[in-house]
This record gives sequence, structure tokens and C-alpha cells, in this order.
Amino acid sequence: LADSALQRTERPKAEDSSAFNGWELDASGHTRAMAAQARDGRPVLVYFHADWCPYCKRFNREVLSKESVRKALERYPKVKITPDSGP
Repeated sequence: LADSALQRTERPKAEDSSAFNGWELDASGHTRAMAAQARDGRPVLVYFHADWCPYCKRFNREVLSKESVRKALERYPKVKITPDSGP
């Protein structure tokens, strides 16, 4: 149990940070994305992510890193929130 708790607190390096180019980050980014939504009326994509989460890593690698997905999301305000990092 102690080993698994330790593993969760260690933060591995992001696998592909280029998948998040153009994304707002965390609480301040959420504020900016919501301001863009209010101004332009476009829906906002909010992605809750944890660096230790294997499902998040897979989603980043298999979905968000694809050029077709990046292109489809280009016109929307996007924010990636990592609760473990705080506000």
C-alpha cells in the first residue's frame, strides 16, 4: 500500500506536451476559456487530467495527439485541468 501511494505522488514527465499546444491550463486558464466562451459563444472543452493516471496517458497518446483531433478542436477554447497541481 505504501508503495502504491508513493507511486501516485511521483509526477512523471508529460508524454507529449505538443498535444496541448493552444490549451489553457488549470484555474487561470479556465477563467480565460470561459471568458472566450462568453465573448464568442463557442462551447469550451474542459479536460480533467492526472499525470499518474494510465487512462489519461492513453487518451493523450491515442486521441489528443492525433492531428485530425487537434484540427477538429482548433476552433474551440480548451482547458486542461490537473487537480493534483492545485489552483
